[in-house]
Amino acid sequence: MAYVTRQYQALLQCVEGRDEAAFTAAELAEDLRLNRADPDAARDSLLSTMACKSAIKAGMHTDPAELRRLVDRVQSGEIQYCPHGRPVAVKLSKYQVEKMFKRA
Repeated sequence: MAYVTRQYQALLQCVEGRDEAAFTAAELAEDLRLNRADPDAARDSLLSTMACKSAIKAGMHTDPAELRRLVDRVQSGEIQYCPHGRPVAVKLSKYQVEKMFKRA
């Protein structure tokens, strides 16, 4: 089976000034060549990786209004996990917090 990439979506264009498309296309081609994933799953995985790479990182300067919108989306439950499936918030009982500070 052979694949030829003639164009790619804007989703694969520059992220933070880097051309992610070349890396993404190469990784996708390798996954498909080695039958490690079906085309849809490979694409979704790579887009998730790109989303995390372009995510807000420690030390970045971010617009307070953008951060407020993000917090609102997390608190409303609209966002529960990062693209890789990691939780962005957890609930702790009073007992769990007390236990962490050796007060239980």
